[in-house]
Amino acid sequence: ILAASDVVIENVGSSRLHRLAVDPATLAGAGRLTLRVSGFGCDGPLAGYRVYANNVQAYGGLAGLCATADGTPARLGTVLADPLSSVVGAVVIAAWALGPSRSTGAVVDLAMAEVVASTVSEFVAAASTDHVAANATVTRAVHRASDDRWVAVELRGDQCGQAQAEFVAALITTNRADDAAFKLQGAGIEAAVVRRAGELLTEPHLAARGFFPEIAHPDPDIGTGRLVGLPWRFAGDGPVPLKPPPALGSSHPDLTRTRHADIVP
Repeated sequence: ILAASDVVIENVGSSRLHRLAVDPATLAGAGRLTLRVSGFGCDGPLAGYRVYANNVQAYGGLAGLCATADGTPARLGTVLADPLSSVVGAVVIAAWALGPSRSTGAVVDLAMAEVVASTVSEFVAAASTDHVAANATVTRAVHRASDDRWVAVELRGDQCGQAQAEFVAALITTNRADDAAFKLQGAGIEAAVVRRAGELLTEPHLAARGFFPEIAHPDPDIGTGRLVGLPWRFAGDGPVPLKPPPALGSSHPDLTRTRHADIVP
């Protein structure tokens, strides 16, 4: 497999590579690219430690920036470290494949912790200087409106007083979400209605870009459904076309097709 490959991507670590008799330096000498993906990189004090999304996002500073108005840590509702690292790795491979060093081979050390830290680079830069921006105080909050929808607000500088915060909260709770956001924006306060997932399906901008393509699902109980599109596309070509999932056994016509409802654990 290695002999027929241009690029080797591994995340099993040095000890397992050694047991498999795979040497990244040797592969590089043979003109191949080895992308080594790990939590903390191939060297340094933490090189031997494993990571998962939650702890590497905490280590890289991302989780620390996600907090409620009173500073309480807020749970990140999604995994960012893995897809971000995948994008960086894909860019590195593309740059090597299309660049002038295509035939020289190389070993790339990709640390997920550093990928996460790079997403908060502006905060790192600010912390490394003595400069403090005027009116740097920011208070963010989310309040339930009278129609049970939520409104997110951001108060800055002189807006951050207790009286102002209470006024904003009271205005939202006594108005419909759209009305509250409109009134706050008119008063110079950043505010926006928190969208529900179902509202995204009819959001004009996403609809115009075809972000939720309709598909004919093979399960007759589902019928026509919508998929979440890919967050990238080739300029001018529209959204990347997506297909429905395969039906159970569709790639093996000799197998008896069984619906999930008929399977007894």
